[in-house]
Amino acid sequence: NKKEISLFFKFIDRRIKGEPFQYIINKATFYGCDYFVNENTLIPRPETELIIDIAKQHGSFNRALDIGTGSGNIAITLAMKKIVKEVDAIDISIEAVKIATGNAKTYGLNNVNFFQHDFINNPILCKYDLIVSNPPYISYKDYQNLENHIKSYEPQIALTDHCDGLTFYTFFAKNLST
Repeated sequence: NKKEISLFFKFIDRRIKGEPFQYIINKATFYGCDYFVNENTLIPRPETELIIDIAKQHGSFNRALDIGTGSGNIAITLAMKKIVKEVDAIDISIEAVKIATGNAKTYGLNNVNFFQHDFINNPILCKYDLIVSNPPYISYKDYQNLENHIKSYEPQIALTDHCDGLTFYTFFAKNLST
C-alpha cells in the first residue's frame, strides 16, 4: 500500500544518507537477542560479545557492575545467561538508561538495576564480583577521522573521551582492585 511504499522509500533515503540500519529499524542484535537502540546508544558490536564469553569461562558471579551500559546489552545478557545473579548497570546518559531499562523490561528481568551515574567523577564504592565495561576508547584525534556513518549518528560521549582514548582504562587501573 502507499503507506508502506512511503515508509520503504524513507528507509532507503535515510540509509543512502549513511544512517545505520539499526537506528532506522531501532533494533540491534547482541548475543542472539534483539535490543532497542537509537541515537542515544551505541550499536552493539559482535566483538563486544567476547566480554560475555570471557565472563562465562570464569563461572557464575553474585553481583556485577556494568559501566557505560548504553542499551544494556551486556548487563542484560549477563543476567539472561545466568552468569550473574544481580547486575547494577550505569551510564552517564539518562536517555541511555531509559533505553536500557526498557530493554530489560522486554526480557522480563528484575535482577538488573539501571542508574544514571558519572563513574569517573563519582566512583562507586560498593564491592562487585565482576566489573565489565565497554567504555569510550577512541582518541579525539582518531574520532575526527571516523567514518561519517559512525560520527554523525552514534553518541560521541560513548565513543571518545575527548582525550587519548585511555581515560577509563587509566582510571580502572588506578582505582579498581582485584
